[in-house]
Parts: sequence; structure tokens; C-alpha cells
Amino acid sequence: LKTYKGTLVHLLNDVAATGPETFYTTDYGYYRNHVLHFLEQIIGLYYGHVLYYDGRDFIRVSEPTYMANGITLSKDGRHVYVVSSAGKKFIVYKPEANNRLTKINEVELDTFPDNPTIDPVTGDVLLGCHPIGFKITKHLNDPSTEIAASQVLMLHMDKSGTNVTGVTELLSDDLELYGSSSATLYKKRMLVGTVCHKMMYCEVNTL
Repeated sequence: LKTYKGTLVHLLNDVAATGPETFYTTDYGYYRNHVLHFLEQIIGLYYGHVLYYDGRDFIRVSEPTYMANGITLSKDGRHVYVVSSAGKKFIVYKPEANNRLTKINEVELDTFPDNPTIDPVTGDVLLGCHPIGFKITKHLNDPSTEIAASQVLMLHMDKSGTNVTGVTELLSDDLELYGSSSATLYKKRMLVGTVCHKMMYCEVNTL
């Protein structure tokens, strides 16, 4: 229906809408060439950013980020959650009046997070994750023969939506589901999506 273009756009990954014609989006990296993009990840270049589309053009609203991947708004819309996949980080931002983002918290994770979603009841954050980095890389390059482990974490947020008070692992699997990238939860029923594989339905008994 519509195409958005801009000189700041390189490799967009995820989007969080703030209005009918405005949104935040993650610019995952700089190089579109496969080899150069791989080197960008391996070397650890901070070429990723969060961009904001104000209805006319894209503006850069965050500091340089190592592989800015998934993005979503908090339940009350007062914070922006971003994950740095290769950096293994969950980052909390506060939007300012000019839509630029101020970092207010950063949580290190012992996994490679992909896309965050919000529990509509609690405001907690579900993360589809890749616990073994080299396996997801091989799986993405050859999904028909290479397998990768899957993991879903729930980050329990405090009432302010800025601090993580605990982490619960809802799924850990390397036999049936490969490359989990996102998850959504409704009344203890969870759907887990993947990059190249299938979707899994789960009933959650640990919350």
C-alpha cells in the first residue's frame, strides 16, 4: 500500500507504530552486501540505530547500537524497548518531546535476543531468543539442513516499566523448533514464531 524511503535507511528490521503515519524502526546495520554485513557483525561495529519516521522523513533518534534488532513500545506507551541481538542486550529508552530517545536502562542477557512483544495484561516483555549464536548463523545460511536451538524468555518489569525484576525461561528447545524469533502470550497460551522454520503452540504452566 505504501513505501517509505529515506537516506538514513539501510537494513530495517522491526517497527513500532506511534500513529497512523509515524513510527520507530530499527536500522539493523549499514552494509547490505552479505559479506560486509557478516564482517560488521563479527567485528562488532556499532552501525545500527533507531530511526523515527515523523510523517515526512526519517530522523536518527538513538546513539549508535550494535545490531539494533527488535523494537516495541511498553504497555503504557511511555517507553521504547529495543534489543541488541549480537550485543545480547535489552535496552529501555524514554521518548522525548522531539521523539528522540534517551537511554535509561540496559540489561545484559546470556542469549541472543530477537524480537520483543508485550504481555497485554502484565506489561512484561516476551523475547524470542537464539541461545547458541553460531548455530543460528548456520541455520540462517542453510535452513534446510542446519538446526538451531530455540528459547523464549519473559522479562518481568516493575510498575514503572523501566527495570527488569526477574527473568523466566518459558521455552528451551532444540529438537522440534529451530530459530525462535518471537513469542506472544494470551491467557497462558503461547505462540512461538521462527525466522525460517515453523510456529509452535505452547501452554504455559510456569507463570
